[in-house]
Amino acid sequence: MTQNEKMKTLIEYLESYKLYRAMKELRDKDDAEPLSEAEGARRKMREIRSFVTSMPDSREKLFLYYHYIGGRSMERCAEMLGVAERSIYRIRLRALKLALCCFPCERAAV
Repeated sequence: MTQNEKMKTLIEYLESYKLYRAMKELRDKDDAEPLSEAEGARRKMREIRSFVTSMPDSREKLFLYYHYIGGRSMERCAEMLGVAERSIYRIRLRALKLALCCFPCERAAV
């Protein structure tokens, strides 16, 4: 797997948190979703959150948490981190590179 493919897999993994959160919220509102699927969504959310929170403390970790777990926009993340909006894209890249070092790609399998 190339570095670019690993990066894409990592981003998809982090962004899947939003999907799992939506599944959980749907389950909380409506009993249409089987309980096992809702529990699976909760388990994946915990896994992703644990991955992000296990990273070394840094501005990059905070960005990953705010953006992917908290669902905040890039602009809001910049504001929360006290940096210019143009700087948040560099922080994002550094954060993803840092996360990639800790990320086993097999974790992304659903």
